[in-house]
Amino acid sequence: MERLVIDIVTAPLMKRLRRRAKRDRISVEEVAYKILAEALQTEREKKRSAIPLGTRIQNRFKKIGFRPGEEIKEFRGQPVRPATFDD
Repeated sequence: MERLVIDIVTAPLMKRLRRRAKRDRISVEEVAYKILAEALQTEREKKRSAIPLGTRIQNRFKKIGFRPGEEIKEFRGQPVRPATFDD
């Protein structure tokens, strides 16, 4: 991994970095890394991260999915039943 050294950081900025690090329970260096990584994301990465994971998975398998009538039914709203293990 490469190394980046920032010599001059104003006191108010350092205070904000420390506050965020404490809130997130990570180091100040990790906070700075996350801020840089987010700021340098490409437009494609930003658009991709804005799409919910379930939708991305659905889109990935859309072309190879089931034929009409073969879809897997959703179980949303169904009562939860304990598993039974018969001998």
